[in-house]
Amino acid sequence: MGGRSPALFLGILVILLTCLVWTSHGDGGVEKIVSDTDASIPGACRVCTWVVKKIRRNLPNGGSKEEIKERLEAVCNRSFLKRVCLWFVRKFLNKLPDEISSKDDARTICVHLKACRG
Repeated sequence: MGGRSPALFLGILVILLTCLVWTSHGDGGVEKIVSDTDASIPGACRVCTWVVKKIRRNLPNGGSKEEIKERLEAVCNRSFLKRVCLWFVRKFLNKLPDEISSKDDARTICVHLKACRG
């Protein structure tokens, strides 16, 4: 592999296989294979932290909860993992504005939402 890390190769392979599984299940497939702990879904933690950071970066002075909700509905259009991003935002649309308005960092928010392991 030309000096590349086997862990990197394995990580890319897991992401590709996960995308294949989600694609084969159609639009609702992600929700069908989700367990109670969303941290078990490859990419959920990365998408969560990306969404939180992206929303915070693009909101002047924190923004209102309504502004956050509006931005959440559009943020996935710019995401590499669009399907996971859409699933994540839809699942947590009612909780994310409060969490993003808090003083917690992105990782802590995502642990609260169980998208990342604590």
